Amino acid sequence: MGKKARKVERKAKKKARKVRRESKPRLCPKCHQPITGIYTKWVLNHQKKRFEPYLYACHKVKQGNKWINKWCYIGRKPKR
Repeated sequence: MGKKARKVERKAKKKARKVRRESKPRLCPKCHQPITGIYTKWVLNHQKKRFEPYLYACHKVKQGNKWINKWCYIGRKPKR
């Protein structure tokens, strides 16, 4: 990933995280749990390059003795 792309992604993540202060936590559109993390994906459509959030860490689940993030996919799952 080039420098420019990293910068754009950082901005996109920041924008995705931004919520009005003193407001409720942002909820996952799928399972409506508060979002704790966001993964973005580079999207190219109609000459519009941008990062779109496609994966939300939205709830914690206990696995053994530690809590792990559970993820919700929004849109298509990325090709591995």
